[in-house]
Amino acid sequence: MMRTVKLKLNTTEEQRKALLRTMETYTKAFNFTTKWGFANRTSDRRKLQQNTYYDIRDRWPDLTAGLVCSAIFAASDALRGARLRLAPCRKQHSAIRYNLNVVRVARNQEYASISTIQGRVKSSFHYPEFFEKFNNWHLKTTLLVYRKQEKEFYLGLVMEKSAPEIVSGGESLGIDRGFVNIAATSDNRFFRSKELNEMRSRLAYNRANLQAKGTASAKRRLRKMAGREKRFSACVINQITNDLVKGDYTEFVLEYLRGICTRKKAKPLLQKLNTWPYRKFESSMEYKCEEMGKKVTYVNPYATSIRCSRCGCDDRGNRIGKRFKCRACGFELNPDLNASRNIAELGKSQSGRLNVNQPNASHDETANKIRERKRADASICKDRFRPTN
Repeated sequence: MMRTVKLKLNTTEEQRKALLRTMETYTKAFNFTTKWGFANRTSDRRKLQQNTYYDIRDRWPDLTAGLVCSAIFAASDALRGARLRLAPCRKQHSAIRYNLNVVRVARNQEYASISTIQGRVKSSFHYPEFFEKFNNWHLKTTLLVYRKQEKEFYLGLVMEKSAPEIVSGGESLGIDRGFVNIAATSDNRFFRSKELNEMRSRLAYNRANLQAKGTASAKRRLRKMAGREKRFSACVINQITNDLVKGDYTEFVLEYLRGICTRKKAKPLLQKLNTWPYRKFESSMEYKCEEMGKKVTYVNPYATSIRCSRCGCDDRGNRIGKRFKCRACGFELNPDLNASRNIAELGKSQSGRLNVNQPNASHDETANKIRERKRADASICKDRFRPTN
């Protein structure tokens, strides 16, 4: 498993200028590589380095060899991510990926030595006690980030450690997510979204008024408000997921909700979906469960909100607005709680299946995770179009 530790650098004005010029030169090398790779229809690192390395060194001789290789590798990843459909282009002061050859981080002494086009820059930082738990982790790479609004530099330390083994057995918890309740669990717990929705509506109203004015002071206020909704949502979701993961459950079952934001939906619903932090909830649950040896399972969301958790009747007339009443057995329950119980049952049935034909072809942890996610996506897509009785 991998974690990123973010540290604020204490830089002087000269150091800040040197780092900014390095970022600008690094971005030029990155854009040069992506243009060549897109024109020649390749994202292979070896080919990119063979055909662009010396040209970059001739054009920008102040850029060190380690930063040139880093820019080429970052361009290769960007081209591969874009599937060669376009040539990725970075902004002027985008983040720099530093390998361990061109940066030295002394966590005990609280300083970092960073390579720039004007030589080494030694900058101090504060290393909080909370980050001491990462002392035994392996430092894999670093990221240098510049925040334009704050005019400050941050150094991200990407730490790596082997994940603990997943706890076998135990109970599973079904979690239903929605607009009214951020999460409703199968053990009769509700996490309301009233405070989050009020905050989101207030910020949307203020942004609309400030954008309509368009004055200089309104633009300054908009820049100051930037990211407030994202931070507030992350804080609320972090509190909820902490409360869930610290329980006695070893498996958490969620609905597979990827691809729900399509342009075919009505505009009000589409706006809600675009600001609904369901993916943030998933990522927060995943990395916290990974640390504790627990598991997150995704199931097919088809008919979970209309199926009766007692008798299994999936008539669409069971769910009318915010009320759920089964037409077959007359069972009444909160619709979100009923859906969470259906999700929990689906998770139990999916966990009980035997895994067949899954050879361990590689010991690379990241590759194995990608293969498992692709298998889960394929199985869910098959279930989504499977006819029901």
